[in-house]
Amino acid sequence: MLEIRYKKDTGVITASASSPEFMGGHLKPKIGEKIALLDIPSPEEMRALIYDEATKTLVNNPAYTKFLPRDLAAEIDELKTEIKILKGIT
Repeated sequence: MLEIRYKKDTGVITASASSPEFMGGHLKPKIGEKIALLDIPSPEEMRALIYDEATKTLVNNPAYTKFLPRDLAAEIDELKTEIKILKGIT
């Protein structure tokens, strides 16, 4: 089971609970939001989905953009190089 809180106007999911100890009352609807119980397991990428009230299912969010992984070590090396250039160090 999956309990979700979503915005009524957009279907955007604002909170979810799938553990039995957190279901049934832990998610309180805020203004403009509703609660839905779905008989499905918790999806891996909840941000990529929205709730469709008409079909009572989770559907792909067309506005979702997947985050690309970053190579932080390479970014740091690039910044160090830029700093050296700016300081006139070769």
